[in-house]
Amino acid sequence: MEIKTTLPKYPSIYQINTRVLLAELSEELSRQATILDLVHKFLPILKQHQFNMLYLLGVWQTGPRSIAVSKSHDSWKEELIRELPDLKETDITGSPFAIMSYTLNRQFGTLEELVQVKKILNEEFIHLILDLVPNHIGLDHRWIEEHPEYLIVGTEDNLRENPKRWTKIDNKILAYGRDPYYDGWPDTLQINYRHAGLRQAMKQEIQSISQYCDGLRCDMSMLLLPDVIQKTWGNLSIPLDGTCPVDQSFWLEAIPEIRELRPDFIFIAEVYWDLEWELQQQGFNYTYDKRLYDRLRDRIAEPVKFHLNADLSFMNKSVRFLENHDEPRAASVYPDEKQHQAAAIITYGVPGMHFFAEGQFDGFKSKVSMHVGRRRKEPQDPSVYDFYTKLIHIRNTIKDSIFSLRNINPAWDGNSTHGNFIAWTMVDPKVKYLFVVNYGWTQGQCRVMLENVLEDVVESDVEFNDIVVNKVYKRSMEELKKVGIYIDLPTWGYHVFIVG
Repeated sequence: MEIKTTLPKYPSIYQINTRVLLAELSEELSRQATILDLVHKFLPILKQHQFNMLYLLGVWQTGPRSIAVSKSHDSWKEELIRELPDLKETDITGSPFAIMSYTLNRQFGTLEELVQVKKILNEEFIHLILDLVPNHIGLDHRWIEEHPEYLIVGTEDNLRENPKRWTKIDNKILAYGRDPYYDGWPDTLQINYRHAGLRQAMKQEIQSISQYCDGLRCDMSMLLLPDVIQKTWGNLSIPLDGTCPVDQSFWLEAIPEIRELRPDFIFIAEVYWDLEWELQQQGFNYTYDKRLYDRLRDRIAEPVKFHLNADLSFMNKSVRFLENHDEPRAASVYPDEKQHQAAAIITYGVPGMHFFAEGQFDGFKSKVSMHVGRRRKEPQDPSVYDFYTKLIHIRNTIKDSIFSLRNINPAWDGNSTHGNFIAWTMVDPKVKYLFVVNYGWTQGQCRVMLENVLEDVVESDVEFNDIVVNKVYKRSMEELKKVGIYIDLPTWGYHVFIVG
């Protein structure tokens, strides 16, 4: 079944850690749960909050060699124990990004159930998103034996000089998967995108996966760019079998080929190093916005405002998040409730794809390692849940609106606190929203200018209905047009107004 619905301008996506949630559901059901059980459990939540996409993290098969590395790696083990003090050997399931094969993990059910999952979601107009890990493979992948030319192959000298970047498997010296700034991930092997045969094989993998989902979240997508490959591998990426090196970006080939078969197929790039725009130009529908995440975490308003001045075509394709499987839980990054709420209002009130992780609404604080299949049990924080319930309702009412960052002036001469304010409007033919956030450490005041927002308002007084606290303010049109609306907010305070 092909999903027949158009995504809103700003779609929402819900991430589930498949391994962990299946383990918990199996305990609840007193039997081995499958992904079909999992989707039936979460479908009411997806529908209630009008999520447009479900991202099932980590459904593919991990192999025994990669799992063994997860169990034996000393520094990883220390981290796992910190996160899960009662860690057991059986909890270590290996990273879902060390992929043995793009087949459903044998413990998660059958291929037929995966097909059924997509069908159930699509019938509710929900897109299914799965993983693509294009930079590397697991230590048990069939290409090690069948196509070693697809990998980065080295020498005994490479292994001796830098054992953190090389390993020996089946008498072959092979490079660990890595990026240019760190040593390798020792449960993976690097694949070589300068090899024409590898590129064709990866395109075939993507075509195969695309039968079972509506889009792919592509791990560390920027590592496939030719200049990044050159920086990371240099001459080591020259194919050893004599084939001519290919130096065009893989994405410029692969994405159009999939789009010929599936015009609406969704590509989401995990990307860093300010390469988001480049990958959008190469065909990605959406790119991770780690820059906004970092600027919000720094708790300084001006860089956030600067970021939100970006071109709208870029903004609309940015994935906004406060947490995901790589980042700490939002409730731990923002233990202060007001800071958490202010950061969330900005993240999910501006254009882009809005990314939520399971457990975020509950206020969970413990980060879950990708190497384990169990997490700490945590109680739900009712205040966090209530806030997110209100927030996602607001988000769903602005999902097709037009964004405009508002000019902010001092409330009076000499008052510098206006610099901590961020304000924007989201407008559609039915409703006008005004968001104002004091993203700073002190109480502040400002004037928010509303040019081009009140043109169709004929009343002499304009109502500003703060839907968060259910309070209505009236301001004269004359004042609003002349000096803007006066705002006074405590530290990390915010308004979400319906205007008019």
